[in-house]
Amino acid sequence: MQIVQEPSPGKPLDLPEIRTRIASFLSRKDCVSCMRVSRDWFFDFAPCVWHTIDFGNYSTAFSSLATNVLDKYASFISQTLNITELSHIQALQHYKVDSIQSMKVYLQETWQ
Repeated sequence: MQIVQEPSPGKPLDLPEIRTRIASFLSRKDCVSCMRVSRDWFFDFAPCVWHTIDFGNYSTAFSSLATNVLDKYASFISQTLNITELSHIQALQHYKVDSIQSMKVYLQETWQ
């Protein structure tokens, strides 16, 4: 007679699909906190952190990001807001920024 032990039921948060769904309801700050839990959680919450880039709030920070950071996360960017300077457009000219679905640009007369 062989005794077979059934696998214990996993915890709901062990499923990436559930973590990804939860991430869509959290603030960016909360998603960053969740990214620090584990490597698996990092990859489930990173797309929500990088989904929208608001140049009105993060203009200088995004424009000065290192290339290796954009190499990792630029493909998650799908929406940009408050583009008011040419430097914002230039910051998005990274080869991995390839999934933008929505972009809000405010043209100024000083652009040439």
